Amino acid sequence: MNDTTHPPSWLDLNEDEKVVQQDRPSIIPYLFQCVVGIVVALFGLLMLAGMNLLGFPGPFPRGLTGGLLVLLGVLNLGAQLLDWYSSEYVVTTDEIYEKKGIISGRFAVYPLTYSSVQIDDIANTSVEKGYFGQFFNYGDVSVVPSSGTYLFLNDVWDPDHFTETIRKAADGYSDAD
Repeated sequence: MNDTTHPPSWLDLNEDEKVVQQDRPSIIPYLFQCVVGIVVALFGLLMLAGMNLLGFPGPFPRGLTGGLLVLLGVLNLGAQLLDWYSSEYVVTTDEIYEKKGIISGRFAVYPLTYSSVQIDDIANTSVEKGYFGQFFNYGDVSVVPSSGTYLFLNDVWDPDHFTETIRKAADGYSDAD
């Protein structure tokens, strides 16, 4: 994504505030969860087709169980994709924003929450990558302000670059004083 020429419609920038970086979380961890949903749905479809995959003797309500598994798999798939699509991270010259939710026009379609930390208030940032995060280059970024609530950004693409962008924005902010 990383389009810095057009700020997101949900973000009201100050007159001199500019977008430095904007991105969605990495799709990789969401895809892993989507695979789980697809496997559960396929398992349910096989049960609906009459296969006794669970090995229960005698009559067993395979249709009901298979239908529920298909429903759960599809709901998991939809929830994972909606969660990914509705999340966005933005670094500006003044603040770091995390948005979760979907806006359509003036109405929130999916529960909308914003969190932000002022760039000049940041005391520390840290990056944590798991095994898959190291392999696929994504991780979690913690932004700790000198006062107030910290910001925890999940599954950031290239978190080392992201924290470097934050550092550069903070240095630029300090230079402007």
